[in-house]
Amino acid sequence: MNIHDFFASLKGNGQELLNGLDELRKRLGLERLYLIYANEQEIVWGTRGTEVDYENVARELLKFVQEHTGLNYDTEMTRLVVFGNEMAEVDYVLNKELIPYIESHEGRLEIVSISENTGEIVVSLRGACGTCPSAIFTMKAGIERTLKSLLPWVKTVKSFDKPEEPDEKNDFRDYGGEG
Repeated sequence: MNIHDFFASLKGNGQELLNGLDELRKRLGLERLYLIYANEQEIVWGTRGTEVDYENVARELLKFVQEHTGLNYDTEMTRLVVFGNEMAEVDYVLNKELIPYIESHEGRLEIVSISENTGEIVVSLRGACGTCPSAIFTMKAGIERTLKSLLPWVKTVKSFDKPEEPDEKNDFRDYGGEG
């Protein structure tokens, strides 16, 4: 099995893999254990539990992944990452998937608040994205979809900001008629 099939199985209905992951979670004394992101260079996990021995969790996850994919993430060219809190996970996903794109459009995305208990994340869009009237729709469609697909505890993403009215001199409308 390659890493893409492995990732799809853990995100989908790969019952054998899910059962194995659940057994590993119980053996390690974790409340939760889930795959966030994977490719041939990096594999990222989320965990929750009290008194987590992250070195042991990492060793066990390295073995689990190698047994199921044949890939070894304990090399100079690869890495295994284990997060134990929601802020680190959201920060990782935003920086990996969303912030570079938003910054390429002269915008900024910042986390205002996170509540894992309610599954709610509040973000602020600034710069060009904050002045775009469609920023809220972009946030709902893209940011929420990305976070929900990678972090199982995310239920909703809200915007802290209200869209600013566009500057009239930059509000170009061409209705085809003469003015």
